[in-house]
Amino acid sequence: MTGWTVAIGVPSEFVDAPLRRAQWIAFGGGAAVLGLSLALAWWVGRTIRRPVGALTNAASALGSGKPLGQLIGGVRGG
Repeated sequence: MTGWTVAIGVPSEFVDAPLRRAQWIAFGGGAAVLGLSLALAWWVGRTIRRPVGALTNAASALGSGKPLGQLIGGVRGG
């Protein structure tokens, strides 16, 4: 109505700070989830490796005619 124009000067760091903080939180959270996933995959792989290795040794012993030792199984008796 009056034809006036108003402008406000604000440093760009002040405007961009929330966006940068959100990016750091997102990247940090993603890295934490990735690290936890890798640790969990390593742990599960380690628990699977023992019985499979025992089966491999048993199959080798059975194939060569040697007596089988005690097998390591993942199922616990109740």
